[in-house]
Amino acid sequence: MKQILKILLIVIILGAAGFIGLRFYQTNSKESGILQATLTPKTAIVTINGRVYKTVNGILNIKLAPQEYSISFSYPGYSIVNKVIELRPQQNLDLGPIYLFPVSWPQEQLVANDNIEKFYTNTNKTLIVYLVKTAKAYDWYLYNRNTKDSQKFYQTNSLPQEIMFTPDVKKLIINLKENDWRVVFLPKSLIETDIDLDNRFITALKKSNWEIKPTPQIQQILALANNSNDEIIVRTLKGVYRFNYLEQSVSQIIDSPVSPLIVENNELYFIKNNGILSSFDLNTSEEKQLSFFVFKEADEELNKIIIKKIPQKDIFIVIKENGKTYLLNSPTEPPNILSENIQDISISKSTDKILLYQLNKGLSVYDLSRNITTPLDILSTSLPQWFLDDNCLLLSNESNLRIYNFVTQETWSITNSLKNSDFIYDNALNYIFYLSSQGIIKTGL
Repeated sequence: MKQILKILLIVIILGAAGFIGLRFYQTNSKESGILQATLTPKTAIVTINGRVYKTVNGILNIKLAPQEYSISFSYPGYSIVNKVIELRPQQNLDLGPIYLFPVSWPQEQLVANDNIEKFYTNTNKTLIVYLVKTAKAYDWYLYNRNTKDSQKFYQTNSLPQEIMFTPDVKKLIINLKENDWRVVFLPKSLIETDIDLDNRFITALKKSNWEIKPTPQIQQILALANNSNDEIIVRTLKGVYRFNYLEQSVSQIIDSPVSPLIVENNELYFIKNNGILSSFDLNTSEEKQLSFFVFKEADEELNKIIIKKIPQKDIFIVIKENGKTYLLNSPTEPPNILSENIQDISISKSTDKILLYQLNKGLSVYDLSRNITTPLDILSTSLPQWFLDDNCLLLSNESNLRIYNFVTQETWSITNSLKNSDFIYDNALNYIFYLSSQGIIKTGL
């Protein structure tokens, strides 16, 4: 009998303890908050108030009691990120992406040559064209990342002002100086001699019995992916033309001066001589007026006005030679003035933020959704590029290439041996290609 009573007493005590524990858990659960974060690298270690917490595929999603916490994100060989947060009752606190960057970035030397002055890549970064300075000229080489082979294929007396790969990636269109546009065939092609685009364009105009005086000079060329690989768009100070440089055929599509062109989805965008932002559909030949606002003053040089378009949106940015910059998001309303001293802009991957690169090398960020401009307390010797997300930038300053998070104002160094501020970012694979005093280097996360 005593044994039975003892067992009953134990059961009652355990039941009461369980009930109290359950009530405490239910009360605590109702008050708990949720802490979330996305980690790079995915195997980063999360320590909260001295305790290590597990993540799933780089995702932190845990329930915690409301209070202040000290959090550390770490991984061997990487930078450490420390944060102090206060979690409120029932709060869902998302810290967003947390990036840990290598203390020493991995370096893969693609091309070893200490005389490289400039390099360029095609869209998917499989081909690299680099220019080597010699005693009297510049030798042009093509490096194939797949085969690891380099071939010399061209030589010029100066560096180019502009270079672009044709859609078939078999030719280059280059501009060496005023009135000197050329088509250069890449190695393994049957054609070794370049094409003088200026002379061929003039010949095509004469062939079409067009009497244009003075002879139009090529100001800009666009190579379009969905057109014939030999057909290009040519802009002169007098108008815009379709030009097939192999057939030497030409047709005028815009018969008045326009600003430098941009293209999206086979549609050209430009400012006409009357100052109106307009478009031209290359498929239908339809021209449209996109603004009632006049961007050009009477004495202003149209050729110096720059247009940028927010991808997949009917929002435009117009930059004048004096740095005055407009944002147009409605054809019927006057544009907003973003700044008075901009030389270029860079649009984030999500298109929500616009980096404003000032004439004095300073930076600011315009938030498109909130209509707020935030100045950044940092300089860059070239136009920075967006890195990973809307918070991080790749920027150069003399020989330094670094990552800058303008939200946290943190900076991480990638290299101190950058040459000529020359780097290219592949945002698909998060590779960075840069020129050093030893040659072309590839690095990445």
